[in-house]
Amino acid sequence: MAETPLRTADLVRRAQAGDDEAYERLFARVTSRLLAYVRIRLGSDLRARLDPLDVVQEAYVRAHVAFPQFEQRDEQAFGRWLCTIADHCLKDLAEHHGAQKRTPPSPLVRGSAALTRIRAMHTNPLSRCARQERAERLVAAMDQLDEPEREVLLLRYFQDMSVADVVATVGRSRATVLRQLGTGRVKLGLLLREGTR
Repeated sequence: MAETPLRTADLVRRAQAGDDEAYERLFARVTSRLLAYVRIRLGSDLRARLDPLDVVQEAYVRAHVAFPQFEQRDEQAFGRWLCTIADHCLKDLAEHHGAQKRTPPSPLVRGSAALTRIRAMHTNPLSRCARQERAERLVAAMDQLDEPEREVLLLRYFQDMSVADVVATVGRSRATVLRQLGTGRVKLGLLLREGTR
């Protein structure tokens, strides 16, 4: 019989109690999604100069330092927390790249086995090609959306925010956010379908 996957809250509790396996599983659970989020958030200028895996690694370093204070308030809180950290990394890297050339990423820390597994997955030529093609199609399609639509889609579907939380974050009316989510989803679907022809 297959083992029932642990809830994120259980993994957080165990990881904060010192369980290294739970820590690795927790970060592995969100790495692919966080990588996609970072790729979309990178502007075209930074995308040409930064490896999204370096941004994810930097986010993991910062998350590792702050993890003992992290509070799991709901099942999606951990993913939202990492996306917020990644946003701060991107802001810092954008400022850094505006001033000088790229510096090496921070050293790997505990929790980096998940990132190492993701890097290994990306080294297999067939899987790397397929993943890269899908990710590039998604990034290109998201780039074609209006900024307000892109922002609400990222918050709602990558950070798993409720509509109410998206409304509070972006400071727009609920009706506006719902309209932007709807039109953004429709446009994104059309753009992705066009990209597969």
